[in-house]
Amino acid sequence: AFKSDIIVGVHGAGLVWSAFMKQHSGLVEMFGGNRGRVNRHYHNIASLADIHYRSLMLDRGKGENLSWNEESVDQIVRKIQSINLKEEPSANEP
Repeated sequence: AFKSDIIVGVHGAGLVWSAFMKQHSGLVEMFGGNRGRVNRHYHNIASLADIHYRSLMLDRGKGENLSWNEESVDQIVRKIQSINLKEEPSANEP
């Protein structure tokens, strides 16, 4: 994780690696299923580690699985592009 500029992942234990990222790197956390944005674990880690943080709620498909389509991929790309690695993260990030 230390060599990564940006990590993108679905909410879960694997995102704890973001704690080991370089300052001013970026984390994009995706929510789906029965998880919601009120779950702030990785937002808090990013804030403490001086990492840019973005979150995204993906639609559920049929059942409990996440639905991947062109729109959801475009949303993820926009979140990644919104991270400016040359600037310090701010408390007001989207």
